[in-house]
Amino acid sequence: MNRGEIRAAIFAQADWEPNPSSAEVTRTNDFINRAADQVCLEAPFLFHESEIRFATQEDILPKAADTASFAVVDSTPTAGANAWVLRQTAPVGTADNVQWAINRTWDGRIIEIDTADGTVYRNRIRTVWKEEVGSVFYFQLSLFKPWPIDVLGNGPFKYRIYTEHYYLPDDMVQLKSARLFKSSFNWPLSVIGQDEAEKRSLSDRRTVIAAGQPRAMWRRAHRSIQGPSVAPDATTVFSQPLNDDWVGPEPPGSFQYIITYTWGKRDINLRNPGTGFYDHQSPEWLDDGLDPVPSRPEFGDDRVREPLWESSPSPATPVVVVNPMQEVGLPQPGVKLTVPNIEYMQGFLLAGTDSGFGAYSRANKARSGWHVRIYRKRVTEDFSGYSFLSSVGRDATGLLKLDLSDAYYLLAEMRLDEFNGGIFIDNGAIIPDFHKRLRDIHGYQAIQLYPKPDKRYEVDIRCIRRP
Repeated sequence: MNRGEIRAAIFAQADWEPNPSSAEVTRTNDFINRAADQVCLEAPFLFHESEIRFATQEDILPKAADTASFAVVDSTPTAGANAWVLRQTAPVGTADNVQWAINRTWDGRIIEIDTADGTVYRNRIRTVWKEEVGSVFYFQLSLFKPWPIDVLGNGPFKYRIYTEHYYLPDDMVQLKSARLFKSSFNWPLSVIGQDEAEKRSLSDRRTVIAAGQPRAMWRRAHRSIQGPSVAPDATTVFSQPLNDDWVGPEPPGSFQYIITYTWGKRDINLRNPGTGFYDHQSPEWLDDGLDPVPSRPEFGDDRVREPLWESSPSPATPVVVVNPMQEVGLPQPGVKLTVPNIEYMQGFLLAGTDSGFGAYSRANKARSGWHVRIYRKRVTEDFSGYSFLSSVGRDATGLLKLDLSDAYYLLAEMRLDEFNGGIFIDNGAIIPDFHKRLRDIHGYQAIQLYPKPDKRYEVDIRCIRRP
C-alpha cells in the first residue's frame, strides 16, 4: 500500500465523503511519514535490506614547486588580498602542477596549509574554479573560514587536499555490512570503535597515516547543512527576449515547487539516471571560467551528479497554473522562481557601486560553494494546444500521458550569481527526473577509513534504508 492509498483510507474512516483541503493532505502526509520513520527506527528488521555505495578519494599531495598563495587583491572599498581566495601560484598547464578539480568534487574537502615554520593549519574548501587573469588562467579555491593574512602572511604555501570523512547517503538507517569493491575481488571492512581508532592513532595527521587499500572503518561526527526556511516566490511570467515563454516538451498544467541547498558533489559514477534535456548526451557541469553568463542547459546539467550534502527542504509554493497554448505565435508564460539569495546571506555576493568609492567587486563573489536544488510537483497536466509548443512538432500531439503522483521530482540545480539574479525560469524545457524524488533530509552519518585510500575505491554497503 502506497502513501496515497493510506491517506485515502484515513480520510474514508474520518468522513463518509471526504473532500480534504490541501493543508489537510499535507498534514496527513506528515503524520504517515512520521509513523513510517518511527517504525523504521524501532523495528528495522521489518524492512527490506538495500545496497548503497560510495567512492573514496586519494589525497592530493603536490610537488614542492606547486604552491598556492593569497594573491588575489580586491578593489576598493576593501582593497587588499582576499582572505577567502587561495590561488595556485603558477598558471594552469604548468608542468608538474596539480590539476585542480572544477567539477565540484573537491568542494567540502579539507585543505592543509603549511607555513614556513612548519605549522599546519586546516580549513575546508568551499569551491574550486578557473579564473582568467589577462589571457592566462589560474586555479582558485574559496575557503570556509578566512585566512589570517595579517598574522600568517600571503604565502606562497605548500598545501595538501584530502577527504577526512566519508558521508553515507542520508536515508541509511542501519549498516549491516561494508565491502571494498575491486575489479578482481572484494573484502569486508572491519568496524572498530571510535575510541579504539583514536588510541591507535588511526585518526592522526595525514602525513603519518599509512596509505593503501582500506581495511577498517569507524563512525565519525554527524553532519548537516542548514536548509531554507521560506518557499521560493513563484509566479507566471513571459518575455520573448529572455525566452521565458513555455516551450516544452513538458506540457503546461499546474505546479508546486520546493527547494533545498546543496554543497559539493559525489563521485562521477554516482549520478541520477534522468536526462535533463531530450537532446543531451553527456551532461557535465564545469566551472571553467570560459562562459561567464550561465546558459540554461547548465541548470539541468548541474543536477545530474549527487550532492555531497543536501539540506532539508523548504516549504512548498502555492499552486502555480500555466494556461495551455492555443495558437502558434501567442506567448505562453513560464513559471518564474525567485529563490533565497544564499550567496549573499553567506557574504559571497558582494559587488556594486558605492557612492564614496566607486565600483567594487570581491574575488569570492558567488563562490560560497552552495547551490539551490529545485524540485517540482505536477498537480495537473494540460495537453490543449500541445502541438503548438516550439520544442515539440505537431506529430507529437497525443503521444504523451504522464504518471501524476503526490511527489516532488528533481527539476534543476543552480548557482546564484549576478547573471541570473537568483531567478530560475521553468519553461518546460527541462524534464524532471522520474527516479529522483524529494526526501526529507536530516543530515549524514560519517565514517573514516584506515588505511587512508591511495586511490579511488568503491565501497558497497548493505543496509536498511528509510522507506
